[in-house]
Amino acid sequence: MSLLLALGCASSAFVTDASGFRHRTAGFYVASPALLEPAWRRVDVEGKAISFQGPRGAIMSLQSSCRPRRASPRLLAQHLQIGLPERAQRDSRAVRAGTLEGWSRTFDVRGPSGVVRVRTVTAVYGDCVLDWVLTGDASFEAAQPLFDTWWGSFESEPNGGEAW
Repeated sequence: MSLLLALGCASSAFVTDASGFRHRTAGFYVASPALLEPAWRRVDVEGKAISFQGPRGAIMSLQSSCRPRRASPRLLAQHLQIGLPERAQRDSRAVRAGTLEGWSRTFDVRGPSGVVRVRTVTAVYGDCVLDWVLTGDASFEAAQPLFDTWWGSFESEPNGGEAW
């Protein structure tokens, strides 16, 4: 989990309901991976991010930071890699979920226990930067479809804009 902590600033600005998470100030919504795939369980990463661990050990997390910025998702995604030792880039590309545009990077990081594969999806919504992160070793490939479904569940106005 320490790799997740090294991948950027986290935020605890989410409200939980039965189906997912709503950001307290920005209002966007994402589904709960545990509802999409019950074998995944919520874990605490320094109490600041929405994080889940899968049955084979992969971890995925959503972190947000809200303050005005003038940088593209591509540039912000590069910032997530600053300070990570020995990394090998595997993929870097634009991604989209509905109206949310972002940048995805996949890379390997060599750590004390071996190589860990990391995938990030960085997007900007209003004044908020959203960073979804998936980490895993042998569990990585199996976790990718759920990770894509999770970040793809982003809704700018849940419930048609009605209050929860």
